[in-house]
This record gives sequence, C-alpha cells and structure tokens, in this order.
Amino acid sequence: MSEAPVLVLPDFGKVFEVDCDASKVGIGDVLSQEGHSVAFFSEELSDSRLNNTTYDVEFYAIIQALRHWQHYLVHKEFILNSDHEAL
Repeated sequence: MSEAPVLVLPDFGKVFEVDCDASKVGIGDVLSQEGHSVAFFSEELSDSRLNNTTYDVEFYAIIQALRHWQHYLVHKEFILNSDHEAL
C-alpha cells in the first residue's frame, strides 16, 4: 500500500534544499525544507537527450530544477544535492 506524498507550504524564513537525480529515461527533483517536501518536478528525457553522458543529464536535472523553482530560490541561499560526484 502506498500513500500520497504530503507537501508543506514554503516558509521563506527557512533554507530551501533541492535534490536532483537523473536516470536513463528521465530526471527528478525535490524541493524541500527541513526534510519536508515542498514540491516535486520530473521530466521524461527527449530522444535527443537520451544519448547524452551521465554528467550532462545530471547537470540538466540541476538546471531544470533551478529554472522550475527560480521564484523560490532567487536572491536566497539554498542547499543543492546531487548524487553525481563530479558535480
């Protein structure tokens, strides 16, 4: 049995955290605060991106997260997490 994810409202007095990951078929990002999810974002990779290197796809996941949540993150310090060591 699975449960629907519970999202919390953003608190602009707290630090945001962005977690990014990529796979062979898509990217996924989570915006959170103090371990609680604020928002999710995912995207299926286009045919042209399927042949990109792991580095490029992981970096693309970061770029898309920052674009998607720029209204939360602009002019504010935040924590960015990626499981790709080179980034």
